[in-house]
Amino acid sequence: VYVRVSTEEQAQTGYSIRAQLEKLEAMCKAQDWQMLPAYVDDGFSGKNLDRPAIQRLLAEARKRKFTLILGYKLDRFSRRLSDLVSLGEELERLGIGLRSMTEPFDTTYQAGKLLFNMLGSFAQFERELIGERTRLGLRRRLREGKWNGRPTFGYRVSKEIRAMVVFAPQ
Repeated sequence: VYVRVSTEEQAQTGYSIRAQLEKLEAMCKAQDWQMLPAYVDDGFSGKNLDRPAIQRLLAEARKRKFTLILGYKLDRFSRRLSDLVSLGEELERLGIGLRSMTEPFDTTYQAGKLLFNMLGSFAQFERELIGERTRLGLRRRLREGKWNGRPTFGYRVSKEIRAMVVFAPQ
C-alpha cells in the first residue's frame, strides 16, 4: 500500500493519510490480501518521484518483496504522466501489479493501459492547473502589497496589523 498527501489542504478535504490507509486496509481485508507495512509520503508533492517512501517502495519492488502495489488514486503515485508510465513499465517488467482503489484500470489489457494513460494525463493537467492558480494568487497578493512567505531572516511580523509588515532588526 502506498499513500501520499502533499498539503494540509488535502488532509482537510478527504485525502488524509489516515483516511487513505483505512480505505486501503479495508480493501485488502475484503480481497483477503496480505498487507505489508504501508509506504507513506506525508507532505511530498506528486510532481516527481523524488520522495523517500516511493523510492523505498521501488527498491523493494526490485527485490520482489511483493506482487501488487495498491494506492487510493493514481495521482497519489505521481501527477506526472511520464513518471507514471515509467513506473508502470518497470513494475510490469518485474511482474508487479499496480492498482488504484478508486479507478478501474487493468494494465494487462490494452484498454486498461489507455485508461491508465488518460488518468495520468488528467493528474498532470490538474497539477499544472493548481500551479497556475497558485501563481495567480501569489501575484494578486503582491499587487495588494501582501507578503508571500516568511519574513526575511532577522525581521519579524507585526502582530498588530493583519497585512504582512516587516520591521528592521533592532
